[in-house]
Amino acid sequence: MEFKNEDLKNKFESHKNKIQENIEMGKSMGVNKISAILAMDDESEEIERQLVSWLLLEGYRISLKKEDFSILTIEW
Repeated sequence: MEFKNEDLKNKFESHKNKIQENIEMGKSMGVNKISAILAMDDESEEIERQLVSWLLLEGYRISLKKEDFSILTIEW
């Protein structure tokens, strides 16, 4: 995945790793979906897009609701 700078790439990888951990925890608990609140800084749009793209490529069903913050629901 392409990023404007190394800092954005590191932030993406951090969020991705946390989401992967939560997905694995959800699977081990027998649930088929999790929700994540994405509270990020001004550069969040690019990271958010990349996270959504990655999840879709991995075959997950997702929904993204934007309010005061973004709520990402991931289903498998």
